[in-house]
Amino acid sequence: MIHKYNIYNGIINLLLNICINIKTLPKYLNKIKKKQKIIYILQKKSKIDLLILKKQCYKQKLPDPTESIKINNKKIPRCIFINNTNNKFLFYIKNKKNIELINKYIKLEKKNFNLNFKILPILIFIGRKPKYKKNKNYKNKNITKTIKIIKKILQIIWIGKETFIIFSKEISLKNISLKNISKRLLIKKLIYKINTNFNKQKFATIGPNIIKRNKLFKKILKSKTIKKKINKEIKKKYNKPKKIKSFTLSIIKEIATNFSYEMIRIANRIMKIIWNKTFDKIIINGNKKICKLAYKGNKIIYLPCHKSHIDYLILSYAIYHQGLSIPYIAAGTNLNFWPIGYLFRKLGAFFIRRTFIGNKLYSIIFKEYLIKLIKRGHSIEYFIEGSRSRTGYLLKPKTGILTITIKSLLKNINKPIILVPIYINYDHIMEVKTYTKEMSGHLKKNENILQILKGIKNIKNMKNFGNSYINFGEPLNLIKYLNKHVKEWKQNLNFSKSKNPNWLIPTAKNIANNIMNRINAAVAANSTNLCAIILLSVKKYQINKIKMIEQIKCYIKLFKTVPYSKYFTFPKESAKKILNKAIKTNKFRLKKNKNCDLITLNENINILNYYKNNIQHIFIIPSLIIKIIQKYKKIKKKEIIDKINIIYPILKNEFYLYLNKKKINKFIIYIIKEFINQKLIIQKKLIIYINKKRNNQTKILSTHINDILKKYITIISILKLKPNINTIDLYNKSKILINYQNKNKKINKFKLYNKQTLLSSLKTLKEIGYIKNKKYKEKIKNTYNLLNKLIKKKINIK
Repeated sequence: MIHKYNIYNGIINLLLNICINIKTLPKYLNKIKKKQKIIYILQKKSKIDLLILKKQCYKQKLPDPTESIKINNKKIPRCIFINNTNNKFLFYIKNKKNIELINKYIKLEKKNFNLNFKILPILIFIGRKPKYKKNKNYKNKNITKTIKIIKKILQIIWIGKETFIIFSKEISLKNISLKNISKRLLIKKLIYKINTNFNKQKFATIGPNIIKRNKLFKKILKSKTIKKKINKEIKKKYNKPKKIKSFTLSIIKEIATNFSYEMIRIANRIMKIIWNKTFDKIIINGNKKICKLAYKGNKIIYLPCHKSHIDYLILSYAIYHQGLSIPYIAAGTNLNFWPIGYLFRKLGAFFIRRTFIGNKLYSIIFKEYLIKLIKRGHSIEYFIEGSRSRTGYLLKPKTGILTITIKSLLKNINKPIILVPIYINYDHIMEVKTYTKEMSGHLKKNENILQILKGIKNIKNMKNFGNSYINFGEPLNLIKYLNKHVKEWKQNLNFSKSKNPNWLIPTAKNIANNIMNRINAAVAANSTNLCAIILLSVKKYQINKIKMIEQIKCYIKLFKTVPYSKYFTFPKESAKKILNKAIKTNKFRLKKNKNCDLITLNENINILNYYKNNIQHIFIIPSLIIKIIQKYKKIKKKEIIDKINIIYPILKNEFYLYLNKKKINKFIIYIIKEFINQKLIIQKKLIIYINKKRNNQTKILSTHINDILKKYITIISILKLKPNINTIDLYNKSKILINYQNKNKKINKFKLYNKQTLLSSLKTLKEIGYIKNKKYKEKIKNTYNLLNKLIKKKINIK
């Protein structure tokens, strides 16, 4: 019998060595002291799980889980299995009484406090395939022992490369033994707590059980709201129930995902090859906090900014490799064409039309479908901007899906919903050339298979994609936000489905703006962005290489000392490396001369404006400070703060600056201190002025905000003369003036002088109250006077 057991163990070990590739989640192992007396707690009594753990412990130089702990010449098992099974087959380990075993450890701990046992809960699973939800009437049939073995071996062979071990935080047995509760109850509570944590971790990593597509369709059709709408439609369409029901089903099919774990596995391998070829690195920041929130059982809603079609794939890839379940993604119907639509559905995409106007049935079905997904605990991803940004700035948020998300919380508040803002950036964006064409008047081409094939060709030809950046911003707990800002929200937990609570839409708008602020606060600045913003701020778009490096050094020091936010990231390399990296992207060129080397543009100005606009918001306050000091020549610190506060509400609203009124003043003081330390400005007593020796650097820095100020002086000057002008007339008048000002320029600067950004500015002024508001006359006058001082520009308004 022992001989057979050894042969069996040998076969299993050989199989594990060939087929198993272990990934640990999260990396708590670095914090565990190797010399501690560790007790492992596992969920299942599986021989294979124990051997997998043994293999990983050997790598990490942790105690062998198969060996016993020797204390006072007594041997006690190192592993405890909290889920008992009646299976006595060799494949599983013999049952132990968990309570008695833990009780032994507690007694030993009380006798000798120097032992200091540490409990280490460990969850092991092979593959991440979600199970299909079984019927309530389903009964487990007796499965033979041989079938169980074959199933397990096939599982190892097929998905063994995706074996995960989740190491939870260690628990001190000393702290448990000191509690004044009955030992039996204490141990039961401990086991219950560990088991619930295991279930939450498994849920976060694999996701909820999947309902078969047809069953989900039936559930949606049975919902009261859809039944009511179908009955109304039947009455309107002269009693044609079959046609209405088939039409309703066709809408559900148009929307619904068709998730496939096997497709995820195939896509994961393909994506790994593609990303390795196209990107040097995928740099991820802020992911640990999101993993912790997911492991606590929270529902996660991912809200990224949208720059490229690659966003869908790269974010899902990053989330999957953090050990979290793949989110279901809200994709536009423009991507619902063969074969992309079919593939995206298999990867977890569900499709949404651009507008619900004129189709109430579609609107109700979509809401019902999304609420069901969130209620079941699926993590969801949607782009809050609605579409890709063509300018490089964040777009005004769309609140439709966010409103449905809040509604789903009102129907089920057992699990908190966490909104996760995400900033995605690239050293190179494939679609930038098409964006500039669209912004200059070309019609947008509908997505099709030919465009996809062209994109694949571009990927093959383009070797300098550089890095991709994914920054997870500050999460927003929806329940906590509502408790703080909407005190009456719990009164609407069972609200009428036909009518929304009065607070819902304005709250959704406020949350959307809050999320946009958090997305911009998590900005990932890169070498392309930095070099673009500097070169587009100098004459003839060329600069001495030495001066360029000095300017980059200035910005490195500035944002290292005064970071834009906790979640903001800046290149960690030296100024020379940042410049060399930017040149490698082929967007900039090193022009060698006898006297000096020059850095010039190697790309269209409009394209580089896109990259500049990605990070312009982080330079708004530093640039504005220098601009004010330059124009006023000698000024006090308090006066600088007062002048910035005149224009800050406008800038904050349009560019989603995360600092509120209280924090902005401190931020200004810190930046002024840093400028004094860098000797860009000089302070004598209370007076501040520009250091003439650093004039070149301050000139470039102050120029970063010029385009914004020029645009607003144009709009505000019209408002000053015509305070009762409506938004449409203001847009037309501003457009004429901007075009007239740029008429004689040889190069048409894309910058802020386009329809999208101009409309965004007007929306900002309307939201703040500058348009058609008699109370704001004085504010308009003060804003105009400040802008006129900073940008001396003759504007003729007829």
